[in-house]
Amino acid sequence: MSRFVAMVVAALLVLVGCSSGESSSSSSASTSVAPSVVHSTLIDLQLPLGTKISSHADGVEIWKTPGSQADTIAAIKPKLPIGKELKGFPWCSETTDAKTGAVQWRWGGPAGEIDLILLTNGELTIEQTTTPATGCS
Repeated sequence: MSRFVAMVVAALLVLVGCSSGESSSSSSASTSVAPSVVHSTLIDLQLPLGTKISSHADGVEIWKTPGSQADTIAAIKPKLPIGKELKGFPWCSETTDAKTGAVQWRWGGPAGEIDLILLTNGELTIEQTTTPATGCS
């Protein structure tokens, strides 16, 4: 009989150990998931968490950013080299289209240009071309 009791106790200890292990592993799994950093492949720019790539081709990235256009501007503008060179291209301009509300940052010269265009719906296009930039000195 004592052997039977010992087997029941051992089985209970295994069950208790398994159930407590399961609860701790599920709670650690839910807390260990961290959002990953999103980064442009064209320029050195970390994008807001939650940004998703919607299209990528040679020299063009189109991203869907979370939040409003104002939130995205607040997140990325301090990271941009406004007034300075970007990948060897001189600073050109920052403009806002009066009709669409799109914000554009441009670096460029005779060797080409880099444009970032942020639409009011949060779509961000980053494009690098070898076409000489127009309207830049």
